[in-house]
Amino acid sequence: MRPTTPESHNGKIMTAIQPVLAQLKGFYDALHVGILVADVDLQLVYVNPWMNKRLGDIQSMLPTPLTNLVDSRSLHALSGDIAAGLSNGGDTIVLRFKSTELPAASVHPTDTRKLEYRVSVSTLARAASDQPPFILIHVAKDGEGDALIEANRRLDKARQESEKANRAKSEFIANMSHEIRTPMNAILGFTEILRDQIKDRRFAQYIEAIDSSGKALLRLINDILDLSRIEAGRLEVHAAAVSLPAFFEEIKTFFSHGLNDKNLDFTIDLHGDVPETLAFDEIRLRQILVNLVGNAVKFTDHGGIIISVTTRDIGRNFVELTINVSDTGVGIPELAHEMIFEAFEQCHGHSHADYGGTGLGLSITKRLVETLGGRITVTSEPGRGSVFSVTLPEVCVAHTKPKPSHDLAKNRTNVTFMGATVLVADDARFNRTLLNSYLTNLDLKVVEACNGREAVEKVKASPPDLILMDLKMPIMDGFQAVRALRDDPAYCNIPAIIVTATAIQSDHPINHYCDCSLRKPVCLSDLTDTLIKFLPYTTVAEQREPEDESGDESKRPATVMVNGQERLPLILSMLETEITPTWKRRDQLTFDEIEELANIALSKGEAFQYRRLIDWGKRLQENVAMVDMDQLEIALNDLPHIINRVKSQMTSMAKQYE
Repeated sequence: MRPTTPESHNGKIMTAIQPVLAQLKGFYDALHVGILVADVDLQLVYVNPWMNKRLGDIQSMLPTPLTNLVDSRSLHALSGDIAAGLSNGGDTIVLRFKSTELPAASVHPTDTRKLEYRVSVSTLARAASDQPPFILIHVAKDGEGDALIEANRRLDKARQESEKANRAKSEFIANMSHEIRTPMNAILGFTEILRDQIKDRRFAQYIEAIDSSGKALLRLINDILDLSRIEAGRLEVHAAAVSLPAFFEEIKTFFSHGLNDKNLDFTIDLHGDVPETLAFDEIRLRQILVNLVGNAVKFTDHGGIIISVTTRDIGRNFVELTINVSDTGVGIPELAHEMIFEAFEQCHGHSHADYGGTGLGLSITKRLVETLGGRITVTSEPGRGSVFSVTLPEVCVAHTKPKPSHDLAKNRTNVTFMGATVLVADDARFNRTLLNSYLTNLDLKVVEACNGREAVEKVKASPPDLILMDLKMPIMDGFQAVRALRDDPAYCNIPAIIVTATAIQSDHPINHYCDCSLRKPVCLSDLTDTLIKFLPYTTVAEQREPEDESGDESKRPATVMVNGQERLPLILSMLETEITPTWKRRDQLTFDEIEELANIALSKGEAFQYRRLIDWGKRLQENVAMVDMDQLEIALNDLPHIINRVKSQMTSMAKQYE
């Protein structure tokens, strides 16, 4: 993060107020009364022509602190009015301007009456919902400005009504997204199951049509929701280290089917000075490139597509990143270069009948690029292809390698989970049925609950190995249920995964209680990738040769233990020999000794990739830091539960292989 200079701070203020002034500037410029706009730190950012003329042309000094223009006594009165909550057109105060500070003052320095103005202060607008408002200073000398104050009241009321309408729109879209995603979960989920079961070619085509149409509808829902979230300023950006070669190869793999169908070339050109690893929001940049490359594939019938990546070093471990997506497609007329970035707009000649689409893709792409602090441009001519250029001006060079993810893409279907038990809590019966089908095929035992209260009761009656909890349920919702289980030491270590049709914001309290979340519609691959993080599993190695029916065991597919039986005895031995001896002296341990025990638990937990031990170490660390004796005692007493859980898993696996 770069340090903020006064110049950059002033620039941010001016950038923030521009959208507000753009709507009102013409009105304020035409008024024959004075208007000044400042932020809550009394940084003056706007003076209308009437007032600028009387103060001696201070427009060229903006933005500037009011301390440079107003004497300390009247400035104190102004600060008090703001601190009291803003008068909104009520009481007036007197501002006395310093004539000596004004360049080429149009008033005589000795005529102090002409440098005094009676003003009223009110809120103008907020640049964003999480930022302070700007302050509007109305000059009301000799009764002029009463009409202005009333006009501003009307404008403020209209602004509040507009913000209320925007909130209502966002809530409506979010609720509709949830309501649509819930049945889509069943449509796409059962389609996925039926695809593997139906062998008749005609019926298989029907299933493929259902699947394709369902995914198209889902993409439309996602686009509308993203557009609404961007407009509301609620789109979150999370930067993390990303390997550029792997990132762009993933993009290529994603479009391989469409490229092969149209026999198009696809080239990725990473220039030699491009760092291997950069820190950016991988999800958002992938969404940008999927839209751009998707359009390139759609509108290109011959030739190919090139992704060219360059960087320019700007110092302090930052680079300017530029990504060009070039195609040899139909091209875009110059007059349409701006129009194509508007919502629901398509270039003339690119008809829906020929190419499909809603016209949302490029609009969302442009707003995503701007959310990341960048810009997007297009160069194109009809019949000569297009080049879309995305530039991110400040991207940090990452010196740490991205964490490797579980790579089961080739053998997900061969994963089994050794008969572990999963509780599925969802008020929609077909959602429970779908998850039951998925989990049963993965060799998991399933217990069902139709609301949060029933889920808590079933967990306490017979603790499962993992919980899949829907967020919105009657009687007791998923958040309340997970929180109740986390507050009980006997069940707080059971992995809890929230399944929801609504995107969970990073500041949602559920994030403090659940282990992770799955978004509906849930597909088998996403479910499998999530389960392997928490449950012991095995995979069966690929068998390319024809099955041998001779009974020779040596020729059968080999079972490969990935996170299962052979690791648990080592974990148990470590707990009993390295953790337990110190833990037995828990009543005599000092804070330093408990912190050392926590460090050992974290180190061993990460070495064995055992989440329960990692969580236990973190809890000990947090309770020591907070000097919370009650919670520290509860956390220390959890070790026997962790050991018993390991023993239970070992017993379950042993029975599986008897």
